[in-house]
Amino acid sequence: MSIQEGQNWSQLPNLDVQNRDQAIVNPSDIEENSNAEPYYEESVYQKLVRPCNRYDEFMGKFTANGSMPPPCLAQYFVKEQKVSNPRFLRFTCTNCSLNENIQYNIGIPLGAIWQPFAELSPEDDKVPLIEREPLRCTNCLAYMNAHFKFSNNDFKCNICGYVQKYSKEYFKSQGSFPEFSRGTYKYLISKELQGSIDKNIYYLVCIDITNFSLGLGVYQQVLSSIRDILNYIPNPEIVKIGIITYDSFLHFFSLNNSPESIQEVIVSDENDLFIPFHFSSLCYNAQTEKEKIENLIDSLLGWEFSEISKNTLPVATIIDLVKNHFKGDAACRLLLFSSKAESLKTEKLNYLGSLEEFIRLGKECTENSLCVDLFLFSNSVDISSLATLSSQTGGDIYYYPKYLSKYDGEKLYYQLLRIFTRPQVFDANMRIRCSIKMAIDDCIGNFIKKSPVEMQVAAIDSDKSIGIMLKYDGVLVENEKVYLQCAILYRNNLGQKILRIYNGLMIADENSKFTHTEYGDLDTINNILVKKYAKMMFEKQLQNVKSDWYNFIYRVTNYYGWVISGAGSDVLKPHFVDMLPLFYNTANKLAGLSFNQSISDDIRLVSSFSLYSISSSKLRLLLYPNIYKLHDIMAQPRLPGTASSSTTIYLPDTVPCKRESLSPEGVYLLANGDIIVIFIGKNAPEEFLIKLFGKPLDQLSKEEIDIKNIGTEESERISLIINESRIKNPNGIPPLYFYLEEKDNYELIKQFMVEDQNGNETSYELFVENINSLVQYYED
Repeated sequence: MSIQEGQNWSQLPNLDVQNRDQAIVNPSDIEENSNAEPYYEESVYQKLVRPCNRYDEFMGKFTANGSMPPPCLAQYFVKEQKVSNPRFLRFTCTNCSLNENIQYNIGIPLGAIWQPFAELSPEDDKVPLIEREPLRCTNCLAYMNAHFKFSNNDFKCNICGYVQKYSKEYFKSQGSFPEFSRGTYKYLISKELQGSIDKNIYYLVCIDITNFSLGLGVYQQVLSSIRDILNYIPNPEIVKIGIITYDSFLHFFSLNNSPESIQEVIVSDENDLFIPFHFSSLCYNAQTEKEKIENLIDSLLGWEFSEISKNTLPVATIIDLVKNHFKGDAACRLLLFSSKAESLKTEKLNYLGSLEEFIRLGKECTENSLCVDLFLFSNSVDISSLATLSSQTGGDIYYYPKYLSKYDGEKLYYQLLRIFTRPQVFDANMRIRCSIKMAIDDCIGNFIKKSPVEMQVAAIDSDKSIGIMLKYDGVLVENEKVYLQCAILYRNNLGQKILRIYNGLMIADENSKFTHTEYGDLDTINNILVKKYAKMMFEKQLQNVKSDWYNFIYRVTNYYGWVISGAGSDVLKPHFVDMLPLFYNTANKLAGLSFNQSISDDIRLVSSFSLYSISSSKLRLLLYPNIYKLHDIMAQPRLPGTASSSTTIYLPDTVPCKRESLSPEGVYLLANGDIIVIFIGKNAPEEFLIKLFGKPLDQLSKEEIDIKNIGTEESERISLIINESRIKNPNGIPPLYFYLEEKDNYELIKQFMVEDQNGNETSYELFVENINSLVQYYED
């Protein structure tokens, strides 16, 4: 089904909202399209609820006016009507209960996911820029928005309810003001407040050159990746890139117009480390000095370092040095690569490695506009300390405990590409306000919390989201509106100071225990729960965290069983209630939340920290990946691999995320947001493989296996399917791998089999049986 131009998605009369996100393929359909025996149990498939992440139908226009938004992975465009685009701000429910007790029983956590710089579709309303001072409430300092109530010369603030005067001149012009019709808008801060900061964006790449790093191929991969990425950097005229290498010394490089003129400066005094160049001379412009950067990289790729030390400088020491060098005079993103675990745990210079010192350093980096991305290549790392440096500054940790250049090189390349090309801003200060009778309970994300409602971060990009937890501060009345306003002051990629405002609302509903069939947003509920329990990991033992989450699932399931049994057949169980057990089960198989004792503490911590700022779209694929059938695309009625009227490529049928779904005779595409894998069954038809690869599989080496258009319809369609999956992937282009059944390591595809038992974590089927048995036991 598609939506016609101008039609609101949430108002379609024949759309079953409860099942808008549920798989519609059934076993009988699959049997008709395949001669193979079913490779899963039909009864199991029929009784278990699964999501459908495949949204290849363009859904048309959605009007952001407080109504239920489409799923986060759906294809649609947004026109704002006094409420922010749901890509920016989504609530767990569009209607809330009148008081805390009812909301607690309903089971929907009250909150919102705020993704301030989410990437928009080309047809979305763009955020308008206003070049005048914003009008604010003099009581709570909320910003003017479409929900202020005007009468005569007064206006009433929708956040605090305060009534105040305003000028007649302002009233005469307000009809044309974007803040009276839109939910999201931005103000250009006056020149007097812009400051004199360097308007360039600096990327400083700092690479470990120990023998271990060189042997892994990290040094070569990073340099060659950056050389290629130079061709894709947006706004290269304001981007400057510098490269430093280090072991126990610091190595700086300067050159003029040719590789022969390169000059190496080594700083070897560990007790008096310094950067010998001003940062404007250390880094080169990505547009006007692109050739210099290329010459430098070409020289470094063939550079012979003399007397490389076995030890390296401590990570914290290098970060502190860069922070003191920039001193907040320019926005800088530091990409630091380290492969020596011992250097992270035996800090002999400025830092002893205590958590308090790392927290202090992270705060100082944020105050000095330094964002830190850490790339770590060792089996054992002090993640608990280092993670604070990235999480407080808005950066990320990329952990490769067993880095293999042949396997991980492509993944590293695309991670670097994403860092250099995604939308991002610097020097961000955030403030959240909500209307009376509600309060901000907590905010979860990558930032420094200055107060319960104020946050600061050195940089924030389009992939980062913030979880906002709300709580009741009074009793609402029927149809009362609850408002949320989020503001962020930042410096954009043109060096301008900008203030962005986001507005959202919920409506109090006395019958919410019945109407939540329509009003619960599964994507946002999931993200809020995952963020909440990931944070709880650092406050309680894992056993207690999982127990709290399990009790929540039981309570909600039991409550709706009671409501439905008492109300009769007219009330349907809300869709999000059906899905909660699945996402609880799959979330608890993530490294950060799993009981699996084979998972190292470092991997567990990296996983937990990544959940703090994960977007809803990426989380959805991580918790329940897509597994597409490729081997029978010519027989599938939707004609996968062909374009719809909106040029969207139709995608193949999906199968459940369990190992028994993958037939030995099949070929599948597996996608979880991080990577894409082409699974080739051991008995896959040779005729199909020849049409796909041009030769029988046994005549191709692993390096020669690739899918491209070789002139057959199968290869053309599957090439388009792969390309569509990569382009539409949340958070950038994922690397592509090939998996040959019984020849390659099962660990590659194990992460996709989220329904299967994983260590001590039960299978989805068994978990649903257990939770239903428990509910039935207490009912009896």
